[in-house]
Amino acid sequence: MKGSLLLLTTFSLLTTTTLASNSTSTPKRGLINPGNVTTGTIDLQTFLQSPALTWVYDYTNESPSPSSEYGSLNFVPQQWNADSASQLAPTVAGDMNITHVLGFNEPDASGNGQSGMTPSYAAEVWKQYIEPLAAKGIKLGAPAVTGSPAGKVWLQQFFGNCTSCTIDFIPLHYYGTFEGLASHCGDIYYSFDNRTLWITEFALDNASEEDTLSMMQTSLEWLDALEWVERYSWFGSFRSDVSNVGGNAAFLDGDGQVTALGRLYLGNITAVEGADQVSSGTGATSSGSSSSSTSAGWKVGVEVGHVAMGLALGVFVVMLA
Repeated sequence: MKGSLLLLTTFSLLTTTTLASNSTSTPKRGLINPGNVTTGTIDLQTFLQSPALTWVYDYTNESPSPSSEYGSLNFVPQQWNADSASQLAPTVAGDMNITHVLGFNEPDASGNGQSGMTPSYAAEVWKQYIEPLAAKGIKLGAPAVTGSPAGKVWLQQFFGNCTSCTIDFIPLHYYGTFEGLASHCGDIYYSFDNRTLWITEFALDNASEEDTLSMMQTSLEWLDALEWVERYSWFGSFRSDVSNVGGNAAFLDGDGQVTALGRLYLGNITAVEGADQVSSGTGATSSGSSSSSTSAGWKVGVEVGHVAMGLALGVFVVMLA
């Protein structure tokens, strides 16, 4: 057994840090650009005013167009599934600022917004199109599975089919409470040889504004303090009226104005002029097509697992090297 067990309460760690005012960049904090929202173009201009963000991804392996699309944010391409995998290498070669690449999006599931790949096929595609980038110094992120128990099993099988592959960090998705997020992160970190994590989708879905704000604040403090979490991105960069994770998880209201949650994550910014003149019309999804990974079925399974692991009362176990 590697490392030593350290019992932490959600309160003891969090009291050691204070929430940043977001007046300056937060090295880990990123932006998700779903790319399938009617108001996406003008809303992106609002998000780019944020002094807190440092990086962005948009579920594609294509270079931003125009190249200035994301301003000063570091763009991280993702090989969403096997389609157009041959485009990944030219994208990386054409942008000297690209340092990391994300693997497949929720390949353990085949619902809307999920790539639906078997672990063995995903490993084949990885070896042919993603692995060669390691020799060029690019850091490679594993496939980002759902936060369900089945997601972890899929990832274990992928590693079994890709034993010689270079996997520098593990992106993960989680929707639910802070306690659930913390225990899930600890579980994945320990189960996969203490590889560092990127939380590339997370939110408290379909909850009250008060609960969502509290969950975000607690999560940001915790994630910023952890050495083994390198980056994170909240799934909320859209308007409340097109959100498929609940209106209170969105950075913007239906008129494109920055919500309290948006200011907490992005800093004290306001919507760009004209944002309220553009109406929403298409829902935000993690794939650019239909819906995110959130589903009542697997979330119930995760919560039951938390109880079974003895993680009640805000106490969880973290494995430290």
